[in-house]
Amino acid sequence: MNVIEIFASIDGESSRQGLLTTFLRLHDCNIRCSYCDTTYSYGIDSVFTEMTVAEVADVIECLGNHRITITGGEPLLQEAAVVELIDELNRRKALKIQDSPSSQSDLTRINDVDK
Repeated sequence: MNVIEIFASIDGESSRQGLLTTFLRLHDCNIRCSYCDTTYSYGIDSVFTEMTVAEVADVIECLGNHRITITGGEPLLQEAAVVELIDELNRRKALKIQDSPSSQSDLTRINDVDK
């Protein structure tokens, strides 16, 4: 994946406004919206890091947020990698839930929180 940045911040838009969120900003854009506030994420002067899906998932996981926004640039220019990342993050969450409970009552509490 061509990554501009990964960071945690307070979401300033949508129904998640005010909530702690991890942002994954990907490189490049083919749309060029007139109101774009991240023009540094595309073009010949933009600086990005090539990372594997597992590396990106590791960073996101370390930040510890449950809300993730994948943005850009235009994330769908890296559609296959984005889908793979979502699958990887979902897999890791499932493994964590499965491995975390020390008893059946702990598992019930986790499932109640997720509802």
